[in-house]
Amino acid sequence: MSAQANGDSFLIAEKTLASRSKHIETNSVDVVECCHVDSEAIKEEEASLLSFMGATQRKRQGVFFTPDELARLAASKIDFRIGGTVFDPACGTGNLLLKVADSLSASGSLTECLYRWNKKLYGLDINQEFVRLARKKIVGLAISKGALPTCGLTLAEAMAMLSNIRAGDFLAEYSSYVGVIDNVIMNPPFCPTDTPEDIKWTSGKCNAAALFMAYAIDIMPAGGKIVGILPDVLKSGSRYEIWRSEVFNSLNPMVEDFGSFQKDVQIDVFVLSGTKPFDLASASISNSQLAPEHYQVLEDRFRVSVGPVVPHRDPLVGTEAPFAHAKILPPWSTVNVLAERILHPGRKIPCPFVAVRRTSSPKDKFRVVGTIVDCDEAVAVENHIIAICPDDGSIESCISLLDFFKSSLVNDYINSKIRCRHLTVGIIKGLPIGEWHEYKE
Repeated sequence: MSAQANGDSFLIAEKTLASRSKHIETNSVDVVECCHVDSEAIKEEEASLLSFMGATQRKRQGVFFTPDELARLAASKIDFRIGGTVFDPACGTGNLLLKVADSLSASGSLTECLYRWNKKLYGLDINQEFVRLARKKIVGLAISKGALPTCGLTLAEAMAMLSNIRAGDFLAEYSSYVGVIDNVIMNPPFCPTDTPEDIKWTSGKCNAAALFMAYAIDIMPAGGKIVGILPDVLKSGSRYEIWRSEVFNSLNPMVEDFGSFQKDVQIDVFVLSGTKPFDLASASISNSQLAPEHYQVLEDRFRVSVGPVVPHRDPLVGTEAPFAHAKILPPWSTVNVLAERILHPGRKIPCPFVAVRRTSSPKDKFRVVGTIVDCDEAVAVENHIIAICPDDGSIESCISLLDFFKSSLVNDYINSKIRCRHLTVGIIKGLPIGEWHEYKE
């Protein structure tokens, strides 16, 4: 339905409600109570919905409601009062739209207020119950901000006036919003989904959040503003390198790391905000964290790869070799003999090399923890280890690199690039070792 059609239908609805209100006492207590919204009841209803879904289904669908602190941060990135519509393509129960609505005027009657807000606020979610609760929250906000109760307007009728917040699948119908929406704010699902055929930057399964952001930018007009709460893997994962190039080149982006999404959701997120330029050629990456490095990086002097051995899955066939895995590699030490051996058909890592554990957290004292492996023969390495081999094949280069990993430069760089709990080959390759040599001097 077009925006014009929506406007006409609400004019008719407003006239009908106004006509009906003539037959109702304006001071009736029942009239005031008919649009009462109990905030505590809403919290209980929201908790009940999540409990009914269960943790497994929530994780599969990427259902994680935006915490208040994160919603405030996202909404603060753009002044949505500047005009135009605001669209949340994965609105859930409306936490982000509430922050936008809180900046809007609630003058006049509740009917007038909701009519104005409906022309401003657009939302979409695949769960009808979430949409219903989002509408109820926004009606409650309008009342709390001073919108005067409309005689005879029930809560159900008030919620129905917010028809631009509705159930639907953004990935299936995003194109219908071209020319309708001006700005976007979203916390999209982080779950894996099938990559559509029209996407060229990846194939197979990908993170749904990457698709939401790409499609949202496509349908925005030039000058439109966007804010997205996104999983850290989109900022740091090597698989999303082309996605970053396309998305960042379509905006003048700013990035702010947030950390863990919330206590019970172990996913680190960042907030990406920007404006779609009138001339895409003029788009530039304004945040230094996203700018390409212009100094020597680790891959200029070392070969970096993930160990090929997947225990308990790979067949025990092939050439026997020493086996390196995290449990038998003492941190910050040199190992000349490995106590375990394994049959494996895959490649072996020549010595010496530095073995780095992939599990890493921003809370750790050292983001990169290494062990020098210097055996007499090539080593089979577990896939939870990143192997770093010096181009010059020297043990001295390995010792220097291990020393480098203990520097604050490494922690600061990685924390500016990645917040998720697994180091990637791309991040290790990009470590600025040129800056380390300058630091030592």
